[in-house]
Amino acid sequence: MLTTMPVWGAGGSLPAAAESRPRAGNVQGSLIDGTVVTTFDGPKPEQDWYAVTLAKESPVEWVFFTHGAIFHDCGWFDTSKEKAKEQVQAVKDGPWTKVGELTNYPATTAIEAKFLGRHCSGTRSTCTLAAPMKALALRVIGRPACGNDSKQSFSSCDGLAVYEC
Repeated sequence: MLTTMPVWGAGGSLPAAAESRPRAGNVQGSLIDGTVVTTFDGPKPEQDWYAVTLAKESPVEWVFFTHGAIFHDCGWFDTSKEKAKEQVQAVKDGPWTKVGELTNYPATTAIEAKFLGRHCSGTRSTCTLAAPMKALALRVIGRPACGNDSKQSFSSCDGLAVYEC
């Protein structure tokens, strides 16, 4: 029987040392306490990400990305070219390495959330690593969508959870 142990998030035993995202956004929640955060600040970047640095290096096998709110002018990842990716950092300030993608994140475009719907906050997408690995930090990174305002783009997140075998 396979058993899992939450490392961080959703009742995990390790506290996160820090969280980060590329822009502060206009919704100031926290990935650590599972409240919605966004990256909305007006510009139109190519990528958005949500990262958590763990208190210590830990074995990781699954990562769950919990979607935040959808707004008329965005809040989701545009997956029309590729799915959002999962990356890990093995050492402090080391390179980010792709280890998987959010395979069950719905098909979306830059202007249409499609299957996410307006009430998707709390919807989880999963990244299962090919094999357990040790990580100090992890992040979900993808292309933010623009919704009905082509001059900007942003995404939202309601939390990350990390599990080990």
